[in-house]
Amino acid sequence: MKFLKLRNQVLLRTYSRGLLYTRRAAFTLIEVVTAIGVLTFVLVSILSLLPIALGSAAHYQDEIRTALIAQMVFADIERATSQEAHIYTSGDADQKSSYVALTLSGNSETDSLVIGYDHMGNPIGTVDQKEYFQGYPKARYLAKIQTRSREIGKVGLCHITVMIQAPASAPYENRTEYRFVTLSNQVHEK
Repeated sequence: MKFLKLRNQVLLRTYSRGLLYTRRAAFTLIEVVTAIGVLTFVLVSILSLLPIALGSAAHYQDEIRTALIAQMVFADIERATSQEAHIYTSGDADQKSSYVALTLSGNSETDSLVIGYDHMGNPIGTVDQKEYFQGYPKARYLAKIQTRSREIGKVGLCHITVMIQAPASAPYENRTEYRFVTLSNQVHEK
């Protein structure tokens, strides 16, 4: 066997049955098939992680949106100047287009309200009990706001729970629920 170098190519000369064969050094079919198999295995492994990553991203997006919705509700309650908070149910909060009054003080009874929110966290309207339990396809999130008031002297404490559920179109049992709780105090003159 002799090696010749022509134009940066290695040629291998072999003798077989008295004939001189010249062939270029290259990959064999087995090497090519093995390389394609390894590459396929690696690509399938990487692509199998894609649905998991997308599911995690959607879950974290829901968590961020629910926290944003809870902050908006708590901000509406903190702006309350009387015994009622005005919770915006549709439109822009700066334009005060539509709101519902939520009782913050008085007796120890519970006041409750359910509002639907779109995929961006904007309020789209109140939801009745039937739609709350069966599913509300117009919304992505449902926020159930409950207040329980208790007056101690001149200070009225209000226990506020915001339960945000997603997806709103699913029945009650099939939703993921996020709970946010705070206390608010309202000073009243007697």
